[in-house]
Amino acid sequence: MRFQNAVRSKAVKVVCVAALLATVSACSTSSEVKFSGKTQAFAHNATFVVAETKDSTGFVFEDKSEAFKLDDAFTGALKTALAKESIPTTGAGAYTIKSEIVAYAPGNAFARWLMPGAGATELSTVSKVYAASGEEIATIPVSRSIAAGGGYTVGAYKYVFTDNAQEVASLIKARMAQ
Repeated sequence: MRFQNAVRSKAVKVVCVAALLATVSACSTSSEVKFSGKTQAFAHNATFVVAETKDSTGFVFEDKSEAFKLDDAFTGALKTALAKESIPTTGAGAYTIKSEIVAYAPGNAFARWLMPGAGATELSTVSKVYAASGEEIATIPVSRSIAAGGGYTVGAYKYVFTDNAQEVASLIKARMAQ
């Protein structure tokens, strides 16, 4: 009897620790701004124009009813994110942002619910910022992974674009000279 209680107690502890780890590591984002040359900040009154996004993934949706163009999704999300951060998107001498989607996996919410880590939704983008002269000023790689969760992560295959774009806009805003 004592042995069974000890085993049961240990199993409960293991399950609790696993659940805690899954919850803590459910979503992750890695990002940074890498400036080229001497420039280490954007002008405080800078204007940013969103140019085309290139989709380099070759990803094709199996279910055509859920299909959308990855490049259009990111371009639209980035324009919205810049507006949300109150970053001007029209004006003379604007910086231009050209983005590339380098990795995408839509994931599966049911699989994430069954076993955290399985069915992860992942999106990796690289946005490059160019001066009006055409000189590359900065590179902003962002990777977002939604690796755990159930019902509340349904639709992550779409909103991961908003998450990535918001991270790009937040990084730009943080690196605008005061």
